[in-house]
Amino acid sequence: MQTTLFETSLNGVKVHRAEPYKGLYNLHKYWGKKPFNVVRSLISAHTKPGNIVLDPFCGSGVTVAEAVFSGRKGVGIDINPASIFICNNLITPIDPNTLYDGFTEIKSKVKEKINSFYAVQQNGNQYIGKNFLWEGEELKEIRCASGGRKNLVLSPLQGDVKLANSFKYEQIINFYPSNTLFHNSRINAQKGQKISELFTPRNLMALSVLYEAIEEITDEH
Repeated sequence: MQTTLFETSLNGVKVHRAEPYKGLYNLHKYWGKKPFNVVRSLISAHTKPGNIVLDPFCGSGVTVAEAVFSGRKGVGIDINPASIFICNNLITPIDPNTLYDGFTEIKSKVKEKINSFYAVQQNGNQYIGKNFLWEGEELKEIRCASGGRKNLVLSPLQGDVKLANSFKYEQIINFYPSNTLFHNSRINAQKGQKISELFTPRNLMALSVLYEAIEEITDEH
């Protein structure tokens, strides 16, 4: 990985300007993610190749990953299992061709089925809806890919509303997580709310189909 370290001086003290997230670090969001170029600079300045870099609250894994990428040994600890999952995936070497083959296999299995969940037919044309804007219980607008940079904006017809309302949680036969969220009013996680309730029945149906196809891949990496 190559990066440019932007430096300025403030009262004689060297200040590093954080670069935007890119590459591996742009694959996910995480609370308090640290700027990778600044972390890399600190590791380079204060350790040598082969040294151990410990981050006891590793979060999104930036410090551990930068340690490994810089020839150090990274050790990360976190109470959040999502942190460990993200960190492991950041530093596990995967052959791009193998990854692409796995993606192609999944796509061939689920694309047509999932697209059918979001099919929009208007004026003799068929589109795949990308965004469905609701106000309360009323579907107000559909945005579809049009082959250009801008989305095609359509007003929903009765058939679009009927399709959207045809999906029910109880009809989903594939696995999906139904764990109860930790109550946290700061992030609108209400008492007794389940993970599945973060998604509409249609979205959850699509995600369960995708999850099943992913689970069929024999290479766990």
